[in-house]
Amino acid sequence: ARIWFTRVVNDDVSIYARLRNTGNSNAGMGNNGVMWQYFWADVKLGWDVTMRMGKMGLDWEADAKLYHGSENDGIVLADTTINGVRFTRPFGMGDFTLFAGMDDGDGVGTTDVKAYGARLNFNFNEQFRLAGNYYKRDAENEALTADAQWYWADMTFAFNPNISFKGMYVWQDRETATAIGDDANAFKAILDVKQDALK
Repeated sequence: ARIWFTRVVNDDVSIYARLRNTGNSNAGMGNNGVMWQYFWADVKLGWDVTMRMGKMGLDWEADAKLYHGSENDGIVLADTTINGVRFTRPFGMGDFTLFAGMDDGDGVGTTDVKAYGARLNFNFNEQFRLAGNYYKRDAENEALTADAQWYWADMTFAFNPNISFKGMYVWQDRETATAIGDDANAFKAILDVKQDALK
């Protein structure tokens, strides 16, 4: 179960929060735990820059529509939760995002993990989109959680409104207390065919 709270303070400031029943013990609260899953404030700073402060979700793979929200097996870089600040700025052919904070995705009982990242998404035209991404996790205790950073590119090419090709390629640089250079690469390719294309 989830309860949403929203508040528009004025033209420049809005507040969002989501309360949820965990339904399991992953958050260290037992089977009937209740937690604030998200809470943040969006502030327009001028020059088309918006700052988001608080506890927010981070899932650029979903933003690029590279997996369906109900298909967790399709995730290459799992979504996580960040306590921090994020800046976004749209421009004529795309958008830029920059964030820094603490990665809350590991839950309770692990080490503090600082997180940083940036994304530049560019729409070359109505058919082709390309984005470059960077995400870094810096753990206080590498014996519990590995330091890691990821570089990846994702793209979409639309053959027509109903058929498109989507893909991503990821480079991983991972270090632990016992291993350095535990690296791996991954890619994903999707042919997205909407139902209207089959009519």
